[in-house]
Amino acid sequence: IPAMAATLVLLGLGAVPAALLQRELKFGAVASVDAIGTVTAAVVGVTLGLAGLGVWALIWMEVARRLVRAVGFVVAARWRPSFETRWEDLAELTRFNLMTLATRLLSQTDQVIPRTIIGMTMGAQALGYFNLAWRIFQQGSGGLLAPLNAVALPVASGVQHDRAQLHAALGGATRVAAMLAYPA
Repeated sequence: IPAMAATLVLLGLGAVPAALLQRELKFGAVASVDAIGTVTAAVVGVTLGLAGLGVWALIWMEVARRLVRAVGFVVAARWRPSFETRWEDLAELTRFNLMTLATRLLSQTDQVIPRTIIGMTMGAQALGYFNLAWRIFQQGSGGLLAPLNAVALPVASGVQHDRAQLHAALGGATRVAAMLAYPA
């Protein structure tokens, strides 16, 4: 666990340039870095596993994946970390994150209310059945909608200043998501 915890720094280092690449709709670069990281991790894991390192082969495999991804994203985005901060950027991030927090709180509340009612009125067994069914539903819809979610925010970000185009993009995304999700 301590060895894996050290890789959190690598995750943090790669997060900003990965987000910048997504915002700039450079999905080819993101996919390339992910593919190189996956292949590198597989080579490291298999090599160390065959060398007899046991569970350490899995740990070093994940370290290699995260290191390659962090370096790859930094290079692909041509991003260099700095301590320079502008108040405008801070204000924009604060507004965005407050709305994100509000959305997540509403989502959590939406999930807690049915569970609370079912648990209080029907008991633990019914709540267990509900949770199992809900998990199956979430995994199915997540698998269908994950590709759309990966593209939706960067596309919306790219057209955010053109309201008509933004509304058209969101309407189209909603229609596609509904056509996929409702029949499933």
